[in-house]
Amino acid sequence: MLKMKKEVAELFQMKTMLERKERKAVMIRTKKMKKTLMLKTMVSKSVLVLVVLLLFHFPRPVVNGFDEDAQQSKEDLEQAAPEPPEPGWGPLHMAAVQQGPFWAAAELLLVPLFFWFKRRRAAMKQRAAAQRAEEEARKRKMEIEQRKLRFKRRYNDLKEMWRTMNTVKKKMARLF
Repeated sequence: MLKMKKEVAELFQMKTMLERKERKAVMIRTKKMKKTLMLKTMVSKSVLVLVVLLLFHFPRPVVNGFDEDAQQSKEDLEQAAPEPPEPGWGPLHMAAVQQGPFWAAAELLLVPLFFWFKRRRAAMKQRAAAQRAEEEARKRKMEIEQRKLRFKRRYNDLKEMWRTMNTVKKKMARLF
């Protein structure tokens, strides 16, 4: 009987410890989530501002460097042998390759995208680990509850056995 009381007391202590640890873990997770959310919004806003500045404030080269003779010869050449226009994305890509700001903007868009995916994958792993930890805590809690129920059943069985023994004892006393 005394041993059973000690085990019940130990189970109760284990349950309270688990509840405290779960509360601390939840508080830590919410603080971290708030910080990461704030950092994500700050980073996304700063990247957006940087991209806008790069696209609109880059000086564009002006094509006024030709003298009149070169321009006249160019017009004569165009009139003499007109080329058919090239269909598709080829000319557009060639123009983009020749432009430095295009590559700067592409880099500014792709590098943060890479880091965003990397951070997202790390966050997913962290969430999965937290879910596993919660599941383990839940299983542990269920085990504790099951142990409590088993002890309670054993205790009730012992009580019932004690009662039956007392009734048998009384009946035996009546017989003799």
